[in-house]
Amino acid sequence: MPLMVTSRQRRTLREAEPPSLPAALAATLAANHARVLDLFRALDRNEDGLVSRGELRSKLMGLGLQVSPHELNELFYALDPDGSGAIDYEELRRALLEAGRGPPKRWASPPPRSGAVRSSAGVALPVAVAEELRSQVAEVQSQVRELLHAVHAQLRSLHDQNQAGLRAAAEAAAAAATAEARERE
Repeated sequence: MPLMVTSRQRRTLREAEPPSLPAALAATLAANHARVLDLFRALDRNEDGLVSRGELRSKLMGLGLQVSPHELNELFYALDPDGSGAIDYEELRRALLEAGRGPPKRWASPPPRSGAVRSSAGVALPVAVAEELRSQVAEVQSQVRELLHAVHAQLRSLHDQNQAGLRAAAEAAAAAATAEARERE
């Protein structure tokens, strides 16, 4: 059964603060006698059994909900507690069940899980992996800088050679023109 949402429910969802969105979704499902599975299927557009951040954003926009990237990350974090980068059915079911039980929790910046940090894309990474990635990125940036300096030096050298060649050609053309003018005299 497809997920049906009335215009009044859409308005309620639009007016909900992002932290209370899971509770509002749970209330909407209950009011419509819909199942979490119906919501999950509506969110999982490519039917791979997982809801990506893009799929969630797309469905929220389809409901007329405008959320900032930060709010989307926080909502996604709440719905993806294992930090896998995708929401599976069981995670969505648990989040909506918990949200339906009590007042919404006010989200702060989500704390990293023990031994984990969040990447700029919102993916949880073990601290050691994050540090290794930062180190590798810094190394690649350094190598790119060195390559850019080398390319700049080569371009400068080619430019100088080209300028010298143009001067020599201009001098040769002037000398040829002078010689030709002398021959005519």
